[in-house]
Amino acid sequence: MSAPAPRGRFLRALALAALAVGVPLALAAFWFGATTGGRISPARTPLEAWCPGFGLARAEAETMDLRRQLAALESALARRRPLCPICPAGAAEAAPEIAVVVDTSPSMRWPARLDAAGEAEQTRRIERESGSIDQPDGAAALNAVWARTPPGEARLDAARAAARAAITAMPPESRVHLLTFTPAGGQPETAKCSVSGRGSFGAADTASIDQVLAALQPDSSGTPLAESLRSAAAALAGRAPAPDGRPRLGLVVVVTDGAESCGGDPCAAAAELRARDPALSVTLVDIAHNRAAACLASGTLGQVVQPEDAAAVGRAVTALLAQPRQSGCIAAPAASR
Repeated sequence: MSAPAPRGRFLRALALAALAVGVPLALAAFWFGATTGGRISPARTPLEAWCPGFGLARAEAETMDLRRQLAALESALARRRPLCPICPAGAAEAAPEIAVVVDTSPSMRWPARLDAAGEAEQTRRIERESGSIDQPDGAAALNAVWARTPPGEARLDAARAAARAAITAMPPESRVHLLTFTPAGGQPETAKCSVSGRGSFGAADTASIDQVLAALQPDSSGTPLAESLRSAAAALAGRAPAPDGRPRLGLVVVVTDGAESCGGDPCAAAAELRARDPALSVTLVDIAHNRAAACLASGTLGQVVQPEDAAAVGRAVTALLAQPRQSGCIAAPAASR
């Protein structure tokens, strides 16, 4: 048999050489790739991958920077903590107080269905027929018209219902202050156009409140709206702060059918009260649709309510009670389990 051809021997030698060189190179490439991947994967830059000491120094520097920032935040929190203390354990929303002013001027004898425009027309007719209502004949004619108002349908009856609705909307633990205009009969001249307190009660003491409201008569000497605001604010001035440090909410409800008739400025009085006591607001129950006193509510973030539906008065008070107010403290963090 003849010897293998020189070409065949050459190819076998070449294959053996390729194996001898290629296998070590492949193993070296695998080792290099695994090593490089392990270095690069946690590194941010190639320099960190091949110089581990550089990455460690950078991490230590970032850690120190974070510690400095944390220390600065803790220092700022310590400075601000007295400005917003933790609320006492078990602190709850404090019950508000309410002062209800009921207009007891003689015009409250008009029928509740008669608005201010109708009252003015009726008064002009009486004065045309009987003379000025400030004179005996005119005053007698006016009293005769008032006497024809059906029982239970006078403006004062609507005012009683509105006052009850406002008080009923209050939380039962609230304090209620009742005020009216001072009766004219038998009072000294200095008592004219003044305001009288009729008592302070718990909102749940409906029997006592109803007794006072039922006894009211339209017998005052005028309509001192400005003075009634100041008197109501004075009645609410002694309310204790809420457990969380906030001023306790104070509501004034003024039930009236007319404008100021005693020389005061109710709009200025409302603005003055709001500036002095931001936690106080006034709701006006406008018995006769007389917009002259609307500034009492608008100047104190309150509402103007018409008395056709006494429930509307209660809803207005409920809406005021539901308004969120800024707290004087922050809630204590929940206990970890």
